[in-house]
Amino acid sequence: MLEAERATMADTSGEAAKLDKQREGLDITLSDIHGKLSEMESDKAEPRAASILAGLGFSPERQQFATKTFSGGWRMRLALARALFCEPDLLLLDGMYSPQSSRVLSLTVSKNLPTCWTYRPLPSSRTT
Repeated sequence: MLEAERATMADTSGEAAKLDKQREGLDITLSDIHGKLSEMESDKAEPRAASILAGLGFSPERQQFATKTFSGGWRMRLALARALFCEPDLLLLDGMYSPQSSRVLSLTVSKNLPTCWTYRPLPSSRTT
């Protein structure tokens, strides 16, 4: 009976060592995650996103709406906000003729973001 108890305890200590090693690995992973969150200033993400959305014409109330409630044009603004939030080194945009373009241009200039616009004239109704 004593031998059986010793064998059980030996199994338990091996299991405890295995769990300790797993915990150490998880502690390192968690520490890495905290470091990356701190580096990207995740505590400032929400106000930064709100500022970008406001610059694109979203009221504070509309910023709380689900994406599926917006029309295609507003969803394009959301996609643009997502791109601006990522702080790209260069932003390539197409079409300088929409009312939204001046908002985007002022946002990119205020953030000193190099922006390359292409311009395609609107199709005319005249036939040649």
